[in-house]
Amino acid sequence: MSLLLTCLLGGALSFSAVFLKTFQALSIQHRRYHLIVPTSYGLSLSDLFLGAVVAKTYITLGVTATVVVALSVGTANWVGCILAMVSHEWITKKIYKWDKKESSCQKSLDNPN
Repeated sequence: MSLLLTCLLGGALSFSAVFLKTFQALSIQHRRYHLIVPTSYGLSLSDLFLGAVVAKTYITLGVTATVVVALSVGTANWVGCILAMVSHEWITKKIYKWDKKESSCQKSLDNPN
């Protein structure tokens, strides 16, 4: 496999891993329990395949190629994280239309009577 394809594959796997990690962390924070399960399986698959790609790159192409793959993976990491943060907000607003309503706890804090 050429270095370019390896970088693209590593970047895609890393993007999906970080996207899913961020999406899962936000789901945990906002108590969206049913969104946690599918992200866990996708996360484990992308992490395993990314590890295999990096190991194969190191064995077949050497250290320099592995550093290049690491740079593409790092770029995919920050892009995946930002995109997950934006999309999580958008998706949960579509799924949970009642998020805009005030909670009963917030109402009692605002109006103690």
